[in-house]
Amino acid sequence: MKSLFYSAGYYDGISNVSKRSAEAMLPRIFEAVQPKSWIEIGSGTGSWTKTAIELGIPECRAVDGPWVKNSELLIPPDKFLKHDLTQPLNLNRTFDLALSLEVAEHLDQRFADTIVQTLVSHADVVVFGAAIPMQGGTHHVNEQWPSYWISKFVGQGYECFDFVRATCWNDDKIAPFYIQNTFLFIKSGRHPALASKLRSTIADIYSRSHNLAFVHPRQYLGIATMEAISARLMLKQGPKVLATRVLGRLGVRI
Repeated sequence: MKSLFYSAGYYDGISNVSKRSAEAMLPRIFEAVQPKSWIEIGSGTGSWTKTAIELGIPECRAVDGPWVKNSELLIPPDKFLKHDLTQPLNLNRTFDLALSLEVAEHLDQRFADTIVQTLVSHADVVVFGAAIPMQGGTHHVNEQWPSYWISKFVGQGYECFDFVRATCWNDDKIAPFYIQNTFLFIKSGRHPALASKLRSTIADIYSRSHNLAFVHPRQYLGIATMEAISARLMLKQGPKVLATRVLGRLGVRI
């Protein structure tokens, strides 16, 4: 990850969407998990951590690269740690909840295990989401289907709960990519009451899955691919088409 990709304008462009989404999504998660401490890996300027603080989480920490300036932070600088996410991190302590949303796709695939290890080494409960194929965005170099990331957490001894999609699917206040991509993970054998509660909640919601809209991955990729091809053709042919129309109106044949 390099600072040239993440200017102040980049963070300005996503902060409002992030804050609005956090305000709608986190109360649901906190109601279930009831954390007293929190760490966010890949926080940017701190929209999600700021919301956690506002919701009363007494101990919060946010982590992101050195390109995030203190002057850009939405949280107190003493709650922010500058760290290159491609490198292992171990603060020698744990938190009740670790969160990383729409961050891992910005890291080269060779660093995927590193960010997962950073998360699981700091919390038994993890909320994680990353961009799916063809989602698009600034410096998205490792867009993957959820199964790619889920297998990595399972390999670390964590169970996956499809809690966020089940409870937030129809909430228009939350950006769709947060709903689509986010899962909750619990270290196997820990928090059995929470795990049981989540299973019950998810089973109840999905028993009425006809109320939820689903798109098959092949259908989604087909549409996304055609749109990408159309966009490239427009960029390539657009100037020629425009010139032809302008010259045509001037009576010039080409």
